[in-house]
Amino acid sequence: MESNLIAFLSVILVIALLAIIPAYVMYFASLYYFGKSMRESHPEIYSRYEKFSFFAQSYSALQAIRSNPDLVRQLDPDVLDQLRRTYRYLVIGASCFMILLLAGLGISVASKA
Repeated sequence: MESNLIAFLSVILVIALLAIIPAYVMYFASLYYFGKSMRESHPEIYSRYEKFSFFAQSYSALQAIRSNPDLVRQLDPDVLDQLRRTYRYLVIGASCFMILLLAGLGISVASKA
């Protein structure tokens, strides 16, 4: 019984590992295009979130804009679509990471039992 559980969790672990890589690649590509769209369409909003790197600035803008409905209403439809897509990829990547983590912990616990 334990070996079946470990085998099942190992398959889940591999699938999550294979899914997390393209999910984060899509997230960072989408974050890049979101930041580029924000910088071109709304430089006054984007400049509020000065950070050390382009990705850090884009991530800060993403989080701040998502939590502020007034800023969301000011966005162009294309930028708003990019914001939603970027956040969706972030959630998918984080979910894959949590599945990966839980499968790894499950394997560890099942192998000790």
